[in-house]
Amino acid sequence: TISYGDAKPASEMLFSYGFIDPNNVVDKLTLRLDPFPDDPLARAKLRISNSGPTLTISRKETEGSQGASSVVWRSPFVYLMCLNEEDGLSFQLLQDTAGNRQL
Repeated sequence: TISYGDAKPASEMLFSYGFIDPNNVVDKLTLRLDPFPDDPLARAKLRISNSGPTLTISRKETEGSQGASSVVWRSPFVYLMCLNEEDGLSFQLLQDTAGNRQL
């Protein structure tokens, strides 16, 4: 028996192996997000983001209802993407005595 992993979404199987296992039970899709092109804070937002600029869409079974499911999404970066200077978001560069800079 060959196992390609139980937790891989169909999109990853297709990209990695060139096919989709018909018995795959993972309903999940992860998309890469690009910051808004006119966002002056885009580079700083990418730098501080722990989760990376992605959006994950998945199906979740609804409790107490047989066979029913709902679509959920998760993307901490989306919230950061929508904030701007008018909302109070600001970044500063720190420079040490050696001239090195940090965000």
